[in-house]
Amino acid sequence: MMLRAQKLHKFFSSNGEREVHALAEVNLECPEGDFLCLLGPTGCGKTTFLRIAAGLEKPSSGTITVKGLPPEKAIEHIGFVFQQNALFPWLNVIDNVMFGLSARNIPKDVARARARECLALVRLKGIENAYPYELSGEVQQRAAIARALAPRPDLLLLDEPFGALDEKTRKQLQDELLSLHLKNEFTVVFVTHNIEEAVYLGQRVAILDTSPGRIASEMPVELSHPRDRMSQEFVNHLLAAREQFEKVVG
Repeated sequence: MMLRAQKLHKFFSSNGEREVHALAEVNLECPEGDFLCLLGPTGCGKTTFLRIAAGLEKPSSGTITVKGLPPEKAIEHIGFVFQQNALFPWLNVIDNVMFGLSARNIPKDVARARARECLALVRLKGIENAYPYELSGEVQQRAAIARALAPRPDLLLLDEPFGALDEKTRKQLQDELLSLHLKNEFTVVFVTHNIEEAVYLGQRVAILDTSPGRIASEMPVELSHPRDRMSQEFVNHLLAAREQFEKVVG
């Protein structure tokens, strides 16, 4: 199993104030090669779950494993794409993509070749020497995805990576992410609050309730690729997901 969460709880508190129960009794499994979309409203704990899965937060109780290991011991298997691209402004594109490889002590020539390969995958060949401030939001997010892919992770975690982009660009990057997933067969957990995006991308959709966040519903998305947003099959899945979502969030 690539990712397994069992009875996961997370509490937050600050300045002695009452604890906030962010996640409650989360049980979730992702087999290898899965594309799971975590769908829920703002504040339901989606990002918190993703940060715990990445080893950036500790659970308050319960367990979570990546390839059978605690996330902090499985870092080499995990790639993370944040809501904001989080590129280092003082590094050019190729050095940004190489950053995680350098931290893994991969020889510089190997790291550079792999970074160029990943930039080509996300259609950014030829801008290696540009700096983030010179790039559009779309291109910055492509570079962030390339950086996450460079270490060749088994598990790719994405936290609403296309939320700030216009509709046309968002749909284009959705298609490119699907293509990368189908070609490379890594496991994906993708956080979104957009129902159509979840149905278009996911093989499964897990809907989170809020206060506290918990898995309220799961549904398979039994659609072949390439997916057609205008097909009756897609519309039927979209309506089913919307119905479940509205039952959960009201």
